[in-house]
Amino acid sequence: MEPERLATYPHTPTAPGTVVSLPGQPGAFTVLSSFVAYQDTKKRHCYVLRDERGELCAALNTWHTPFSWVSERLGQLQAAAQEETALRSAIRCAVGEH
Repeated sequence: MEPERLATYPHTPTAPGTVVSLPGQPGAFTVLSSFVAYQDTKKRHCYVLRDERGELCAALNTWHTPFSWVSERLGQLQAAAQEETALRSAIRCAVGEH
């Protein structure tokens, strides 16, 4: 069976277990999971994939992306969550709530 193409946002994400191909990348990849990611203020499906050698990688919509992007993005989100908590605390303090 021929590999499928990954669905792009806003279409329903490609289901886990589906074998897909990526433009410009040799071989096939298996979809393990997906989530909606923001890149350059645009929503994109981010897929966690396994290649034929068993190595993990990612794809933003259909663009092959090193798996390190997922780790970097997670770090950014954790930092943003900490900043949000500090900002909410500062606002409560500024309006007299403790």
